Amino acid sequence: MWGMIVQNAPYYWTITTDRLHDKDVVHNYEHRNPNIVETTPNNIIMKKDLDKIIINYNKPVIFSFGNISIYQVFDDGKELLRQTYPGRSKYTSTINDTIVNIKVLSSTFSNPEANYFITIDDGFVNSKQYNEAIMGINKKVWFINTSWNEPDSCLRKTSATILLRLNAEGTKYINGLSSDGFKIFYNDLMNELSEIIPVDRSRLSDTGKFQSDPFDSNQFTILQVEISQPTKLTKPCVKDIISNLDSLIRNKDFTLISHYPLTNLLDEDFGTTITPDGWNAKMKLSLIFFSGGAILIIVIFFIVRYRNPQARNILIFSFALIILDFILDIAFVIYYAQQVLSFFIPRYFMLKYRFFFFFF
Repeated sequence: MWGMIVQNAPYYWTITTDRLHDKDVVHNYEHRNPNIVETTPNNIIMKKDLDKIIINYNKPVIFSFGNISIYQVFDDGKELLRQTYPGRSKYTSTINDTIVNIKVLSSTFSNPEANYFITIDDGFVNSKQYNEAIMGINKKVWFINTSWNEPDSCLRKTSATILLRLNAEGTKYINGLSSDGFKIFYNDLMNELSEIIPVDRSRLSDTGKFQSDPFDSNQFTILQVEISQPTKLTKPCVKDIISNLDSLIRNKDFTLISHYPLTNLLDEDFGTTITPDGWNAKMKLSLIFFSGGAILIIVIFFIVRYRNPQARNILIFSFALIILDFILDIAFVIYYAQQVLSFFIPRYFMLKYRFFFFFF
């Protein structure tokens, strides 16, 4: 210890030194950080429903603006960012000022038999007493491995078709593309998604189908993507890919979705939606009503024909078909007029002035 006393002054200051080579930071401290007592998980994740990371500090802390980031590491050394956000965010909380909880997105540790590492910036948390930045964790120090395989049922699952939605900026962008330009856009978008999820590019098929969102006045554009089943148990299931992509898009500000030029055009409020299988509950109900109505009309036809065989009873079917056609025409104009521009004006008047009520 060294000290200095200034002559004729009522104060003094000291300098305290220590032998730093006696402090084995690598082996004696959690993730080479003397401020951290314990972390959970430590090295291995045995199941894929991990929803938070816990860091126990040896002193009271407060959140600051440094980031905590999680990366996936591939065999070739490539690093892929899975999530990142600052201490002062909606995804962090503390218990007793010393235990920090960090939310883990469902898309982060999503790949079986994969390697990850976590980094923490200096100043992710500050000392509560002095409001000074606390040391973080460097890259490739805190490693985590996922240790599970997907169930055999994954290999037997068929492919699925999902819908993505472009935001207003994305819709404006593709409206200025030619037919060939749109094909390039679709292919490049699939390439970006395959890197971000991550998933083999061969499992993502761009169907080339798109349409304006008929239920949104902002005229967003809906895209269709097909996802095929895996060929190995070390690859994610179709349902997991859909769930992961939905999480990535809905949290795009904290994932790589916002870092790529085309995926940044995806609408975070929409996420992903699975298209119907064609034989769902709504279609079953529609078929039941349609069948019931058809049977009722047939019964009425035979009753009327029995009572008056000479009459033009076939008009019963004609009248029913006319009513059905009229209802379907109105529904088409209301919900899908944006895709046929000549129907836009009738749709506008039907919705604004309810003209169709005059026909009833």
